[in-house]
Amino acid sequence: MSPEMTASFPSFFFFTFLNHMMSVGYEKRKAGSGIEREDLYNLAPPDTVDMFYPPFERDWNKSINRWRNRSGFIFIFMITAYYAMWACRCSDMNKNRK
Repeated sequence: MSPEMTASFPSFFFFTFLNHMMSVGYEKRKAGSGIEREDLYNLAPPDTVDMFYPPFERDWNKSINRWRNRSGFIFIFMITAYYAMWACRCSDMNKNRK
């Protein structure tokens, strides 16, 4: 469990609840390595992806459906993207010739 969930207000305000993790990171860095996944705390429940993914997926699907109805715009976008790739490739070829 994240110590953030049980931290007092002063501890939360001054981030002292992270002292242990920072000292572990410092010691490992001094030893020539770095912190690993096991050294990190688990996220607090409000900070996990489970909280944010459902609204994101709903809005993403709305956006995709909106763009699917604009097939003409997608065609123009694809042509523009192809031209941009072609133009970059040509400019790279010209740089290599010099």
